[in-house]
Amino acid sequence: MVKGWSSESTTNRLLMIIALFVAILTFALVFVLESASWTSTPSQENKASLSGYFAAVTPANSPAVRAASKPDLVAVLDQGVSLKLGQSVVFAVKTQNNGAAASGPSLTKITVFGSSPDLVFQVPALGQNAFALNEFVVKCAGAGDILVRAFGDFGKQTEESDENNNIDAVAVECK
Repeated sequence: MVKGWSSESTTNRLLMIIALFVAILTFALVFVLESASWTSTPSQENKASLSGYFAAVTPANSPAVRAASKPDLVAVLDQGVSLKLGQSVVFAVKTQNNGAAASGPSLTKITVFGSSPDLVFQVPALGQNAFALNEFVVKCAGAGDILVRAFGDFGKQTEESDENNNIDAVAVECK
């Protein structure tokens, strides 16, 4: 036996080391759990104390800001109709700017299937919620349906916030 070391004192020292290790683990676990619950669901007073430190920032070149500051040209046709053979109908196409910025001049193209040529209307610059109205005639020359399509911003001359809403289509039923 080594002088000054008894088996009882070695056991006591090992127990103290284990107890200290358990205490450190418990403290660390409580600290981590408390931190995790605070960050996932902060209390009202924690939110108030942090309110001056964080701000929601949207960079000026972010997609959300770029889309919000662009025009959005939409072509809208009159509703489809039913006609007798030989009759004609006057249709209107409204090219409207639904975007957050003014547009430059653009084109709206009308395709009447079974008729040629396509019609192309020049649309002036449009402010927010402004529109241009153009009219054209569709004649029922034969029995069946005639598809009429309108393409706003034809040729993509205007960079828009939504390039996927430029087309409208209706059917004219000829009996």
